[in-house]
Amino acid sequence: MFQQPQRKMFKILCPIEKPNGTKWWMQLGSGYENKDSSVNMYLNAVPVPQKPGPLTLQLREVTEAELRERDQRRASYSSRGTLDSSPPHGSSGDAPYPATPSGAPYPAMPASSSVAAAQDTPF
Repeated sequence: MFQQPQRKMFKILCPIEKPNGTKWWMQLGSGYENKDSSVNMYLNAVPVPQKPGPLTLQLREVTEAELRERDQRRASYSSRGTLDSSPPHGSSGDAPYPATPSGAPYPAMPASSSVAAAQDTPF
């Protein structure tokens, strides 16, 4: 059987300067190589520049070691039962929200929620 080559995966990083002057590299998202060798990037966060000037983003290819580590983490989640394949509301679909840690359903939001009040407030 013919196996297609796996697409290259990338991580998108941004340097964040700490108060002590050192840098911390925040992962903002991921990228995937297309057939034409271009890269689609998917950001989970958008950095806010800390000072005037250009914003630096770095695209790094995900290594085999990182992929193995990710797979091991995912396997440990499933062995602990923390990854549940059932829908969040159960199969009956009767509860609009998942149950609280005690098992009781969350109470319904009152009609005069802060969202409704905010819509009536002029800016």
